[in-house]
Amino acid sequence: MAHLDQLQTFLVVANTLNFSEAGRRLSLPRATVSARIKALELRLNTQLFLRSTRKVALTQEGAEYFLVAERLLNELNIIEESFMQRSYLQGQIRLSVPVEFPQQSLVSLLADFAQLHPKVTVQIVVTDKALNLVADRIDIAFRGRSVTTQDLIARKLGETPLLLLASPSYCNRHSALIKAGDWHKLAVLDPLRLIPFAAATPPVDTTSMALARSFAQSGTAIALLPKQFCTDQISSAVLESITSPSQLPRLPVYLVYASGNRLAKRVRTLKDFIWENRQKYHLV
Repeated sequence: MAHLDQLQTFLVVANTLNFSEAGRRLSLPRATVSARIKALELRLNTQLFLRSTRKVALTQEGAEYFLVAERLLNELNIIEESFMQRSYLQGQIRLSVPVEFPQQSLVSLLADFAQLHPKVTVQIVVTDKALNLVADRIDIAFRGRSVTTQDLIARKLGETPLLLLASPSYCNRHSALIKAGDWHKLAVLDPLRLIPFAAATPPVDTTSMALARSFAQSGTAIALLPKQFCTDQISSAVLESITSPSQLPRLPVYLVYASGNRLAKRVRTLKDFIWENRQKYHLV
């Protein structure tokens, strides 16, 4: 039991990098947290943390131990959950979503999930970086690309069409060029780098869909963007669609998670909830 207490305390300190905060989360005095870490380091004959008056950081050995310890504790929790057959779920789930993921769809989905499972908390990590699910402690991720490792599963939620969009003022100023299909003189912002034909270089460039949409609304250029990302602007006539000279690609959305039986019950439940309700919440 003492070893398990040390392990759990180590994981909380490693996550917070703050002994006082770890004590608050564990409802323990800071001295007890410190004593458990010292006892663990003594037992392992390894320094796990670098400590100063202002900063706490994992050593290389501590980071290696963290990955293994968290996996083992997760596996223990999975086994205990299966034995206990609890009628409710509890714990934290870390969910990674792209920066431009439809916010209202995500909010509606997670709000309904919270109603069903009030003891589960979902920590949302917003980034366009393809995080390492193990190293970055991500349970589930929404991604625009599939995966290449056998340790992960990527289920395709669907696809959203891409549209060439511009403001009415831009379309009016360049109506002759648009009608003639003279794309060498029409500037196109392509934040996703998916345009299938040659067009004029825009006066600005960005990989942000939000910025590309704003530039299109300002009349600066045409933008190639997912239809779902611009639904409100299209319906309000702030942006209008322009016929493409060639077939435009579609943007896939994948649900990515660990393979096998490595998922805790709460993670499996959210993963299944997302998959079963992907159309209801208009995720794609």
